[in-house]
Amino acid sequence: MLGRFRPFGPSPRWWLPALILILFPTLVPTASSAQSADDGFLAVAQDWEARRLPDTDTGSGRCAARAYHPRLDAGEIMWVFDPGVMDAYPKGYLVVDRRLTTADASVSAILENGWSIRLPPGHDLHAYSPSGDSPGLFEAMRRDLTLTLVLGPAAGGQPLAISLLGFSRATDVAAAACDVQP
Repeated sequence: MLGRFRPFGPSPRWWLPALILILFPTLVPTASSAQSADDGFLAVAQDWEARRLPDTDTGSGRCAARAYHPRLDAGEIMWVFDPGVMDAYPKGYLVVDRRLTTADASVSAILENGWSIRLPPGHDLHAYSPSGDSPGLFEAMRRDLTLTLVLGPAAGGQPLAISLLGFSRATDVAAAACDVQP
């Protein structure tokens, strides 16, 4: 017995989704609308994203790796590459948004390997890693899994554990976008 001829295989279940995608290619999922609408977005790497930042008063375009964390809806933690200050910060610098700090309190950054650093507030009240400590902090963050920030009273003075998964990849993408070699 030859059976019934089926030009599209045993069942139309497999070819119907393929036919829909061929006829309507705009239905194929792409990057989220927030990412595609944001011109500064470069890439996502686990718990970090790489982005291009607006130009600064130094006239240089900056790039950064930005941390994702549920408590960061009112502030940002970024590793910034600024070609305009690469002499002072050859591997970039860590920035903790002023919404997580206060004018009279610095932030402490502690890594799992015991390495710690104090991030004093700058003139704009963001907390910055000092130029002399930034290269060591960068290398330590690339090796560790968690960065704990002890924030100022504005954030409740509570420790905030930031995952470093994806930090290395995000900083590689950000540095390449700004044409710097960390």
